[in-house]
Amino acid sequence: QVPESKHGLKVAYQLVDLTARVEDVRAVAVQAVRPLLLNESLLEERPANLTVAETLLAAAYITGEYSNHVKDRREMVEALTQPLVGNLPFSVQQVYVQAVLKLIGRRAAPACVEPVKVQVDTKAEELQHGEADEKNESGKEGEGNLVVE
Repeated sequence: QVPESKHGLKVAYQLVDLTARVEDVRAVAVQAVRPLLLNESLLEERPANLTVAETLLAAAYITGEYSNHVKDRREMVEALTQPLVGNLPFSVQQVYVQAVLKLIGRRAAPACVEPVKVQVDTKAEELQHGEADEKNESGKEGEGNLVVE
């Protein structure tokens, strides 16, 4: 953090650009922006923080977009939802909310996705073993919809 920096927008652009372009950097970028999001003093309304909002926007975007690299989701959700976030411009707050949803969604996703995959694999095995009949609504075989019984 550089006190009273005028380069917040440039830093934000470079962070997002590099992270989006270079896949190998994403895990490091998520860990690198973590201290910014945890630092409550950056959320205070004071002259030294004039351009920090743009950098925080980039940090929140990177954290949400690459949430699979976040080690402590609870810590990050708490940082992104603390009361001082209300001092940030609405455009930054929107990215914070989006990041929180992605962090929560990433955690819930494996529980939701796995059963669907098992069902699809089961159906594929049935099809490979000839346990499905191809019938249309009139009951004629060879045309129409695939019905798995």
